[in-house]
Amino acid sequence: MTQNKPKTQRQKRIEKIQILYQVELLNLQKDFDFVLNMEPYLDAKQTKEVFVVLKNYDYFKNFLESLLDPSWNWQRLSYMLRAILLNACAEFEFIDARIVINEAVEITKIFFQLTSDTSAKEYNSIDYNLFKFTNALLETYYKTKVKIEAIKSNVK
Repeated sequence: MTQNKPKTQRQKRIEKIQILYQVELLNLQKDFDFVLNMEPYLDAKQTKEVFVVLKNYDYFKNFLESLLDPSWNWQRLSYMLRAILLNACAEFEFIDARIVINEAVEITKIFFQLTSDTSAKEYNSIDYNLFKFTNALLETYYKTKVKIEAIKSNVK
């Protein structure tokens, strides 16, 4: 008889991202019941964290989109990349920024990875370099968010 190992934080994070991927793919950003139906798949903490994304979806999306190059828009990003970015935005609220960014970058590498038979052309593809994009966008998001919060606290 084998015992189930406890899930790692990365596994839990990937599970949340997979739910957010489905939310993005099926356009269910306001469907909290969809997430509740995933309860057997997610634990209570994961469900709560996905709800943070859904409750703040428009804010996170608009903030991230404002940081994109003007020639890009939210719809141009893959559903999976959007899910990774949205999860990271929510995690900035309760996890150290360095951990959030590092985990988002590593998960981006997992979902957009190269195989050993990848050609040089594919190696330089946009998908392969998405981890750099993820890193830069989330660093900018976090730094901008910190500046905004500092300004707000000085106004009070």
